[in-house]
Amino acid sequence: MYMQPEQEWPNKKLNLKFLKELDIQTPTLIMDLDNIKKQYSRLAKSLPQAKIHYAVKCNPEKEILELLKSAGGQFEIASKGELERLKAIGVDPKDA
Repeated sequence: MYMQPEQEWPNKKLNLKFLKELDIQTPTLIMDLDNIKKQYSRLAKSLPQAKIHYAVKCNPEKEILELLKSAGGQFEIASKGELERLKAIGVDPKDA
């Protein structure tokens, strides 16, 4: 999501002033784990019969994978490396 400077950010902890104070290189991707959890929960509740699979190649960051695992998500993988990444955080290969 791209936010205009005058818009209010969904996450009150992140704002342009805070981001400008950080010494980070660009481009930088900042993910809101609380929002990912909330959106996963909304999707799961709206499709109670579905098994939701997250494509690991979309964003294989450990924190995101752990969050989705703890929320009951399953995973779609396209490589042995992705499988190894999931196994390293305790995902059963049958869920990948």
